[in-house]
Amino acid sequence: MALFTTTTPDDLQWADNSCLDLISSLLMDFNHLNQFGIANDTPQCFLVMGSYRENEVDSTHMLSSYLETFERSNTLQVTNIQLDGITKSDTNLMISEMLGLSLRLTKSLTDAVQAKTLGNPLYIHAFMQSLVKEKLLVHSVAKKRWIWDIEAIQSLSVQGSIAEVLTRKISYIPHDTQEALKVMSTFGSQIREEYIHHLYPLQEKQQEFRDRLNAAVEESVIEKIGSKYKFVHDMVQQAVYELMSPQERAECHLQNGVKMISVLSCCKDSHLDLGLITFAAIDHINIAKSLGVTDSSMCTQFAELNLKAGERTMEKFNFTSGLSYIEHGLSFLTKESKWSSSNYDLCRSLHEAACLACYVNALPTKANEYISELLENAHCLEHKLKAYYVMVKNLTSSGENKQALKKTFDVLIELGETFPTEYTPEIVQKELSKTKGILNNLTKESILTSPKLTDEKKLWAIKFMDNLSGPLTISTNYQMGPLIACRMVQLSSQYGYCSESAFGFLGYGLAQISVFEDVDEGYRWGKIALSLLESLGGKGYLPKMRCLFSSYVSLWKEPYQVSSNVLLHSHSEAMMVGDVEYASISAFFYNRQCLVCGQNLMLAEKECKAIASKMVHLKQIQMCYGQVNTYIFILKINGNYDKVNPFPEIFDGNISNEEELLNLALSSGKQINAKGILSNRCQVAFWLGHYEEAAELAEKARPPPKMSFMEVYHIFCEGLTAFQLARRSSSSAASKWMEIGEEAVERFRFYEKCSTWNYENMLFLLEAEYHRCKQEEGEAAAKYRASIKSAQEHRFVHEEALALEFYGDFLRSIRRAVESKQSYANARVCYEKWGAHAIIPRLEEKIGQIE
Repeated sequence: MALFTTTTPDDLQWADNSCLDLISSLLMDFNHLNQFGIANDTPQCFLVMGSYRENEVDSTHMLSSYLETFERSNTLQVTNIQLDGITKSDTNLMISEMLGLSLRLTKSLTDAVQAKTLGNPLYIHAFMQSLVKEKLLVHSVAKKRWIWDIEAIQSLSVQGSIAEVLTRKISYIPHDTQEALKVMSTFGSQIREEYIHHLYPLQEKQQEFRDRLNAAVEESVIEKIGSKYKFVHDMVQQAVYELMSPQERAECHLQNGVKMISVLSCCKDSHLDLGLITFAAIDHINIAKSLGVTDSSMCTQFAELNLKAGERTMEKFNFTSGLSYIEHGLSFLTKESKWSSSNYDLCRSLHEAACLACYVNALPTKANEYISELLENAHCLEHKLKAYYVMVKNLTSSGENKQALKKTFDVLIELGETFPTEYTPEIVQKELSKTKGILNNLTKESILTSPKLTDEKKLWAIKFMDNLSGPLTISTNYQMGPLIACRMVQLSSQYGYCSESAFGFLGYGLAQISVFEDVDEGYRWGKIALSLLESLGGKGYLPKMRCLFSSYVSLWKEPYQVSSNVLLHSHSEAMMVGDVEYASISAFFYNRQCLVCGQNLMLAEKECKAIASKMVHLKQIQMCYGQVNTYIFILKINGNYDKVNPFPEIFDGNISNEEELLNLALSSGKQINAKGILSNRCQVAFWLGHYEEAAELAEKARPPPKMSFMEVYHIFCEGLTAFQLARRSSSSAASKWMEIGEEAVERFRFYEKCSTWNYENMLFLLEAEYHRCKQEEGEAAAKYRASIKSAQEHRFVHEEALALEFYGDFLRSIRRAVESKQSYANARVCYEKWGAHAIIPRLEEKIGQIE
């Protein structure tokens, strides 16, 4: 039985961006799709019933754009429900029961009430109370029932506004109770006992305020729920709040905030939630400032409080609210006083927090403004490091990798860490041997009991080196990776350990795989790095570590299906901790891993589009190259390439086709991206059976030999393509193709030893094609069947389809037509299951040729 979840957000017209983004994420993020099954209409068992006031939401309102997005989404079922007023007959029934009279007697009153309230139940209740207050509805002792002055009621001017009705109701409440309600209204829909305690530190004043609120409870304006007083409806709170002029509201907010922080400074009551009260006080002060009222003598204190609130909020990974507090803090500092000696440290801290929060919130332009101002006014290198750190992240995300690498190495030089400008395999191996000597004397326990890194310069050096992991993987300087990792390990062993040290161990493990092809050793150090980070308490770095481990290490030992699950969780975790870079990287690798698991291509298309849109939203443009590549592959294989535009929002709309994407990568010096585009074309050509084109592209797109994911699938497609062409070529040309195919077989024998689950079926298929070229029919048939069985057992439906098709070709070549036709039919079923509609016509043609 499926479980379901329902949430009912109310008054969405007042929701801010962060609330609406959360609702949008819950509804539309790619990981809410059925990512592991075949695309179908299975509901996700998640229902959102939101409500808002239509008269307060026009086409320019922030909520409108979200509603339009939900309406356009092909993954959501949206039902609009118009909540109109109740009918006149229902109003009559309501009034009849309220007054204890028959429906016939209340009909004239109902007509008047319906005209004034438009059938709104809250309006009706408030309007009826106001009639009693104004003595237009009275209980007659003589007649023993309620009577009313219908003409007077009909002459009342209500104009359909609940605010006027409620204001009239509140006007009958005693003045001192109204004043208490005004104070309460500045806290929103309710006020907590703790707030009253801090607003009125004297016991007698507290009791006086409570007495006034209790009087309002008697008037049914508010209600007492536990230790809270709550307005009976948000419209009542709004009506009370609007009894004050804008100036009065601002002054009330400011007084509340100042009172609360004044009491906080000397409060010792441990049972109170001081954090919550501090935030409430700051919110009041900030609202007053936005309304044009503040206390100039306390501006520095207000800025400091906002800084603390922003930093504390960002520690909880809420960067949207954090940025709001930081920017409010800056607003309390005048242009003349901002960078004065007395405010220098405060202003610097605010700018450091602001540039990080802007980066996480996908506001690169604003982040650069804060970075520039900080660098312009900072007194020394140490005070510029946080700005440089965010600058590098900004550059990497926007695809400016050369600038990111240059800035990082410039900063490292200033921190005393230099690297060779030219490096050879001998230099890399020498550093790895040196580092191995250090690691031979280390255990996990000895690392955890070692001193923590306290040298600020060395700590920042390791942070900047860790920051290089992104730019280096997509740079022609990828060989620098092992040198960076070795330096991180060496510095940590000499000066102490920090959370980022764990990435040095992971990098060392990656080097064991990429340089020495020692998968077992690399996997061991990858696991150690993951365990160390968990023990060192680097919670914010765990999604990044899991992403890198699953994308570059575990694929050599663990089933692809396992790592795809880890990457999906890493994406969500990275978003929660504000690591938007690795949220995007995790999403990209998740999408790619699902594809090599044989995920249905129709579902993959939906997920790929959602991921690309999210990358654009997060301003992670660099990752869009790979994501668009994946999207193009999916669309060309599932047959939708001519129906869908894979470049709708990416690259500011400047790219409209694959060739322009390749030219952009080449013109901007992104050689790795360009290789990826060509390799993707090669794989598309292979799967579509265009072997001459695939062979030509394979030569251009051959990736560097560094034990990479791209290398595996490039060699697989190139090897099978070579065997296809060997059978079609003259003897002189065939030898060239056989050599390429045989090299692929040897390579996959090594891969299969690393992970039988992932690579066995691919090896068997390459070996089958090899034996077929050698006209070794018995060996070829056995290998084809082994490949089909292995792909089936390990749940790689697309590779099962390919093996079945190639087996059908083989059977047909040796005139076993019936078996060939059956193999083709089985291949067709698998291709359909995969969603490869562009390939199916080829199978139908082959079946037709046999018939």
